Amino acid sequence: MRCCRISLIFLGIISAIAIGIAAEGQEIGSFIAQLQNKEEIAEVRRKAAYALGQIGDPASVTVLIQALKDDRGEIRAAAAAALVRIGSPAVPELIRSLKSKDPVVRSTAAYALGRIGESDAIPALMPVLSDQRWEVRQNAVAALGKIDQASQTVVFALIQALSDKHINVRIWAASMLGQIGAPAEAAIPGLAHAFNHQQVTLRGTAAKALGQIGVPTQTAVATLINALSDESPWVRANAAYALVQIDSSKQDTAIRVLTEVLSCKVAGVRLYAARVLAAMDDISQATVVKLARKE
Repeated sequence: MRCCRISLIFLGIISAIAIGIAAEGQEIGSFIAQLQNKEEIAEVRRKAAYALGQIGDPASVTVLIQALKDDRGEIRAAAAAALVRIGSPAVPELIRSLKSKDPVVRSTAAYALGRIGESDAIPALMPVLSDQRWEVRQNAVAALGKIDQASQTVVFALIQALSDKHINVRIWAASMLGQIGAPAEAAIPGLAHAFNHQQVTLRGTAAKALGQIGVPTQTAVATLINALSDESPWVRANAAYALVQIDSSKQDTAIRVLTEVLSCKVAGVRLYAARVLAAMDDISQATVVKLARKE
């Protein structure tokens, strides 16, 4: 089995090299023609999109944008990846695509803009937070959080997204605010309010975000202490670790909670608690492995 996996990896590397060589020796027009030919097999069209990304010629941007509407998911994904690889020259067309009638195009455009990371896209992404489709709003939230983590305009937009009507958008907003860190201090009340929601993932993500922001406000500390009694072991574990991040004097309390979580029936939760304890130098990495394998 291991030899088989190695062989597949080797073949993938060879295939990528071959495409790169072909891209260098073949005119961009032939790849565009292959990508646009709906009668061509999907794998050929996918590799054509990949090659256009490798070449990086801005002349292929329009065709790749059109491919975002393709019926085949793998073609859309390849076109999006190619646009990200082309980078800045693709930004204007991607911004225009945020107003497409096709929600898949709008969503993919927001995703690609986030990956490219140019601040010019921020004003265009702001209105997308009110898109009718939650998938589009979610990708806009992720894009804004990735593009500019120092902008208070972005922070306040993400705080608003904590009240989105779809839970997935709220979770992503909490996650991105956590990644922004201390500049997102204004989000603490909104993240604290998220603990009133019945959705476990939102509560756990909000706890983690409070720790990442790392500002020991009275609201943050009180919220995390209350979360140590949450019905979900995963939320309790996140809250315990977050509490230590913002107030090191609470380490003994956090260790007690994390140790209790080690008896959880869910292996992933046990592993998370064990890794956190290991990071706090309370147990060894060997114990982490042992706990992860526990039935």
